[in-house]
Amino acid sequence: MRFLTGLRAFHYTARCGGTTAAAQAMGVGQSTVSTHVSELERQFGVQLFRQIGRRLVPTEFAENLLVLSNRLFGLEEEAHQLLSEAQGLR
Repeated sequence: MRFLTGLRAFHYTARCGGTTAAAQAMGVGQSTVSTHVSELERQFGVQLFRQIGRRLVPTEFAENLLVLSNRLFGLEEEAHQLLSEAQGLR
């Protein structure tokens, strides 16, 4: 698994409140998101979510990671916008 793929799956799961909503937002299957999140947890030996009813709740560690992933993927979006604007200048 690529690190950023797993981190993106975590990011969307945390922001959307579950893997089903994350999968819809990402345009992939729910099992794909679950697999990537599980692999990230296994690779680094951390627990990112607790299951409470039907909802996944980020752990304290995951809340800290979410702050970083918000910055990372926010910068990614800014870069995409800048490149899109540059394309329009041609």
